Amino acid sequence: MTPEAKAAKNAYMRNYKANMSDEAREQRNEYQRRWRRKNPEKLKQYNAEYWERKVLQYEKNILGEQIRKLHEQGHSLRTIGEMMQISHMKVSRILKEMGVLQ
Repeated sequence: MTPEAKAAKNAYMRNYKANMSDEAREQRNEYQRRWRRKNPEKLKQYNAEYWERKVLQYEKNILGEQIRKLHEQGHSLRTIGEMMQISHMKVSRILKEMGVLQ
Protein backbone atom coordinates (compact mmCIF):
# COMPACT_ATOMS: atom_id res chain seq x y z
CA MET A 1 0.00 0.00 0.00
CA THR A 2 1.39 3.40 -0.91
CA PRO A 3 2.07 5.97 1.82
CA GLU A 4 -0.68 8.19 0.38
CA ALA A 5 -3.19 5.33 0.51
CA LYS A 6 -2.20 4.51 4.09
CA ALA A 7 -2.61 8.16 5.09
CA ALA A 8 -6.04 8.33 3.43
CA LYS A 9 -7.15 5.11 5.14
CA ASN A 10 -5.93 6.32 8.53
CA ALA A 11 -7.68 9.67 8.10
CA TYR A 12 -10.91 7.91 7.14
CA MET A 13 -10.73 5.58 10.15
CA ARG A 14 -9.98 8.46 12.55
CA ASN A 15 -13.00 10.36 11.20
CA TYR A 16 -15.19 7.22 11.30
CA LYS A 17 -14.26 6.46 14.91
CA ALA A 18 -14.61 10.09 16.00
CA ASN A 19 -18.18 10.28 14.65
CA MET A 20 -19.24 6.92 16.11
CA SER A 21 -21.84 7.09 18.86
CA ASP A 22 -20.93 5.80 22.31
CA GLU A 23 -23.45 2.97 21.93
CA ALA A 24 -21.99 1.90 18.57
CA ARG A 25 -18.46 2.11 19.96
CA GLU A 26 -19.41 -0.09 22.92
CA GLN A 27 -21.09 -2.64 20.62
CA ARG A 28 -17.99 -2.77 18.41
CA ASN A 29 -15.73 -3.21 21.44
CA GLU A 30 -17.94 -5.98 22.85
CA TYR A 31 -17.92 -7.78 19.49
CA GLN A 32 -14.12 -7.60 19.40
CA ARG A 33 -13.85 -8.93 22.97
CA ARG A 34 -16.12 -11.89 22.13
CA TRP A 35 -14.16 -12.61 18.94
CA ARG A 36 -10.87 -12.58 20.87
CA ARG A 37 -12.22 -15.01 23.46
CA LYS A 38 -13.51 -17.39 20.75
CA ASN A 39 -10.34 -17.22 18.61
CA PRO A 40 -7.30 -17.27 20.89
CA GLU A 41 -5.13 -19.09 18.32
CA LYS A 42 -5.92 -16.56 15.59
CA LEU A 43 -5.15 -13.77 18.02
CA LYS A 44 -1.77 -15.33 18.89
CA GLN A 45 -1.01 -15.77 15.19
CA TYR A 46 -2.00 -12.17 14.44
CA ASN A 47 0.16 -10.86 17.29
CA ALA A 48 3.15 -12.92 16.15
CA GLU A 49 2.78 -11.66 12.57
CA TYR A 50 2.31 -8.08 13.80
CA TRP A 51 5.56 -8.11 15.77
CA GLU A 52 7.42 -9.81 12.92
CA ARG A 53 6.29 -6.95 10.64
CA LYS A 54 7.42 -4.43 13.25
CA VAL A 55 10.87 -6.03 13.44
CA LEU A 56 11.17 -6.00 9.64
CA GLN A 57 10.06 -2.38 9.55
CA TYR A 58 12.63 -1.49 12.22
CA GLU A 59 15.40 -3.32 10.36
CA LYS A 60 14.33 -1.60 7.12
CA ASN A 61 14.54 1.80 8.83
CA ILE A 62 18.03 1.04 10.13
CA LEU A 63 19.13 -0.19 6.69
CA GLY A 64 17.61 2.93 5.11
CA GLU A 65 19.47 5.24 7.47
CA GLN A 66 22.76 3.49 6.77
CA ILE A 67 22.14 3.73 3.01
CA ARG A 68 21.16 7.40 3.29
CA LYS A 69 24.36 8.22 5.20
CA LEU A 70 26.49 6.45 2.60
CA HIS A 71 24.63 8.25 -0.20
CA GLU A 72 25.21 11.62 1.51
CA GLN A 73 28.92 10.77 1.69
CA GLY A 74 28.90 10.56 -2.11
CA HIS A 75 29.03 6.80 -2.67
CA SER A 76 27.39 5.46 -5.84
CA LEU A 77 24.37 3.16 -5.71
CA ARG A 78 26.49 0.22 -6.87
CA THR A 79 29.15 0.90 -4.25
CA ILE A 80 26.51 1.16 -1.53
CA GLY A 81 24.96 -2.07 -2.78
CA GLU A 82 28.29 -3.86 -2.61
CA MET A 83 28.99 -2.50 0.86
CA MET A 84 25.54 -3.51 2.16
CA GLN A 85 25.49 -6.78 0.17
CA ILE A 86 22.27 -5.90 -1.67
CA SER A 87 21.57 -4.97 -5.29
CA HIS A 88 22.00 -1.40 -6.50
CA MET A 89 18.33 -1.44 -7.56
CA LYS A 90 17.25 -2.18 -3.98
CA VAL A 91 19.44 0.72 -2.84
CA SER A 92 17.69 2.90 -5.40
CA ARG A 93 14.20 1.75 -4.25
CA ILE A 94 15.03 2.40 -0.61
CA LEU A 95 16.32 5.89 -1.35
CA LYS A 96 13.22 6.64 -3.45
CA GLU A 97 10.94 5.45 -0.63
CA MET A 98 12.81 7.76 1.75
CA GLY A 99 12.38 10.65 -0.68
CA VAL A 100 16.14 11.08 -1.23
CA LEU A 101 15.99 10.18 -4.94
CA GLN A 102 13.36 11.18 -7.44
